[in-house]
Amino acid sequence: MSSSTNAKGFSTQVLLLSAVVFIAVGVIIGGTLTMTVLPGSTGFAALTADNTEADEATGMHVSAKVESYLNTNFLAPQGAEADMTGVTDFSTELYEINFNITGGTDAGQTGTIYATKDGSYVFLSAPYDMRLPVTIPQPEPQPQPPQVEVDMEALAEGGHVKGEEDAPVTIIEFSDFECIFCASFYTGALQEINTQYIETGQVKLVYKHFPLLSRHPNAQKAAEAAECAAEQEKFWEMHDTIFENQTAIGVAALKGYAEDLGLDTAQFNECLDSGKYAQKVMDDLALGSASGVSGTPGFFINGDEVSGAQPFANFQAIIEKHLAE
Repeated sequence: MSSSTNAKGFSTQVLLLSAVVFIAVGVIIGGTLTMTVLPGSTGFAALTADNTEADEATGMHVSAKVESYLNTNFLAPQGAEADMTGVTDFSTELYEINFNITGGTDAGQTGTIYATKDGSYVFLSAPYDMRLPVTIPQPEPQPQPPQVEVDMEALAEGGHVKGEEDAPVTIIEFSDFECIFCASFYTGALQEINTQYIETGQVKLVYKHFPLLSRHPNAQKAAEAAECAAEQEKFWEMHDTIFENQTAIGVAALKGYAEDLGLDTAQFNECLDSGKYAQKVMDDLALGSASGVSGTPGFFINGDEVSGAQPFANFQAIIEKHLAE
């Protein structure tokens, strides 16, 4: 293979090799070292690689320089470090250097990297001139969507309240009675929120409906059942009963729960069968969607949006932040 020297002072043979080894070495992308697999040696046959032992003095000198270069410019900021474990002649112009990663998210991984024998260039996602300061391209800053201020009072209107009306922190929950993640919140984080914050007057919970109709065929009627129970001052009792019996919330089962709770069943059954509160449930759904809720459970805590059945500690951190204000 013939070669000619380019403006940077290294041959086109090296440039050709770099195109191959890009897929073999640790690639620095946005400051993160991603290890890739070295292909079989046949891919390098045209480059006359012989993998003989490198001249000890020169090879170790270049290896140490590469190690220092990688650690200083790429790995140390991530809490990682590369230890060079061996160096061999790859071609007349390149050393093949093996290394291990310690520390950071890539700890324990091994890899192979290539450097020119004069110690000038190392090949990562592109040839890097080790004689020059490193400049890692930074992504263009992306415009942030404007912050939408949440009107908590308007959002809570018509919802069912658990806790003191004047509690300093309000949690508005948009929920679906057939959603397993909503049930997980009910059995998990809500119990601790209730004990530590609602019962002590520091937090009030406002429940709003958000039935995911395409996935949960019983969610709409379950929400209506809770509203019908609210007519008889039993919203939270029905709320708890539905979540505790989530696998059986058809209309017949809901009517049975009303009887178990001591409701006037004639009034309850007529309310449920008539769809009296169907529009109210739909209004909650529309309000949640307009406010940015796209899944359940969804929460607003004094204006901060929280998505999903988060652990209690996550809710606690936000609650404590607002209590300290």
